[in-house]
Amino acid sequence: MKIEINPRALALLASTLIMALLWSRPALLLAYLLLVLMGLLTRLLLLPRRAAAAERRLKRDALRLLSEGQHAALEALLARQWLIRRFGRRFVLLQLAAMAAEADGRLDEARRGFEAAIAQAPEAEAAALRMNITRLERAQGADASATRARSQATT
Repeated sequence: MKIEINPRALALLASTLIMALLWSRPALLLAYLLLVLMGLLTRLLLLPRRAAAAERRLKRDALRLLSEGQHAALEALLARQWLIRRFGRRFVLLQLAAMAAEADGRLDEARRGFEAAIAQAPEAEAAALRMNITRLERAQGADASATRARSQATT
């Protein structure tokens, strides 16, 4: 039997208990409610903006690393993106990891990465990601054609 604890439900229970304990002390209750409200506003307003800014910086740095052929550095950079992974658009990380795999010649891994990104992306972004898969299929088809031509030339 597996027991899973939902952190949000646990936080709600803890918050309810704290409020019940502070009910007789209005000043402390108000301070607690203001603290919770500030945390909620930070979560809803500030963190998504910071995640969007981090995404813009990541895309800029990722394209630079890709153009310089530093694929391992790009994968290390992607591994450090906790803010985007937690609060941003996660499909961007999958897309950039797939682009790094494609540039490194790991086409099957790149295809799986693009497919995972498509599954998480909004429809407008998914259309552009599907173009990447089409490009991969063409590259794999060209590789297969070149392999067939080499095998025919050697026989």
